[in-house]
Amino acid sequence: MAILTIIFFLLRVLARHLKKQRFWWDDALIAAALICRLSIGGVYLTMVQKGLGKHAIDVPQDDLIAVNKLLLASDLLYILTLFFTKLSVLLMQHRIFDVATHFRRWVLGLGFLVTTWFIAFFFILIFTCVPVQKRWDTDLRGHCANRVSGSIASSVTNIASDIAIIILPLPHIWRLQLRLSEKVLLTLIFGLGLFVIFTSIFRLFVFLDHELISSDITYSLVWVIAWSDIETGMGIICACLPTLRPVFLCIKKAVSTSSFIRSLQRSAPSNSHSTENTLSSAEFSHAHPAGSDRQPCGSGNMKASTVQQQRSNHRLYSLDDDLFNPSVELSLEVIDHNPLFKDSQIERVV
Repeated sequence: MAILTIIFFLLRVLARHLKKQRFWWDDALIAAALICRLSIGGVYLTMVQKGLGKHAIDVPQDDLIAVNKLLLASDLLYILTLFFTKLSVLLMQHRIFDVATHFRRWVLGLGFLVTTWFIAFFFILIFTCVPVQKRWDTDLRGHCANRVSGSIASSVTNIASDIAIIILPLPHIWRLQLRLSEKVLLTLIFGLGLFVIFTSIFRLFVFLDHELISSDITYSLVWVIAWSDIETGMGIICACLPTLRPVFLCIKKAVSTSSFIRSLQRSAPSNSHSTENTLSSAEFSHAHPAGSDRQPCGSGNMKASTVQQQRSNHRLYSLDDDLFNPSVELSLEVIDHNPLFKDSQIERVV
């Protein structure tokens, strides 16, 4: 999952470069989320070295203490990754639908709630046990709060905020002057965030199921950690997807150009045969001057139709900003070495 998140982030950077767009706060926040996500992976690997995946009875006491300390670090990085990802998506929506005043207010309000959620549960995680050291040293005086109730509250509010972030842009997408197929495609892309919600729900149930054997923490938390890893990775990927249209268009353009070149290579023998037929017709016209001003029936229409077909095959449409920006520009690419275009007056459209 870590490799996938890196790939999608690099594709996002490439998309910004292709469109010559400057980096903004949404890009910086998703980069911060990726750094936290990779840091979690490093913490998990260290936990495995200390005995994660083994039964607690088989793990030395010093390693058990290290696992509990690392678990606190991974929980803080986990909630920090979710926070940066949510804010990145909200700021991306704010930048795209900036002209809608009411939408900006919704984004700011939801951003305030997400920030409040992060601050509250960040400190709840730290001070689950007072003093904090009691989390890994049970002999110390103090007390620890109920982990189950805190995890349920954190997960439920996390899922609710994800649902709100996914639903927020949908009414504005369907008001855009786009084709129905494009609106459906955009809705499906935003709907991919449902996978993040699914992983959050499943992670909660896995946590509650394994909390019953919390005394064996090094063994029971393996699946919880695995689903936490999937959840944070899917969040970053879904946050990057709406920005990747320039990359997809570039790939489509490269594929269509290579296909066009191959079609020209296949048509080369037929063009040679057509040249021979033209020479024969010229000799016939020289021998019969009375019919020299006549052209074969439909030859002009056939050439014009061929040119029009070549032009239509190279029309590429691209959106001006991210995937769901409604402004559209038309570009037409013409292959200068194509013999069909040498004798025709075709203007290049930029």
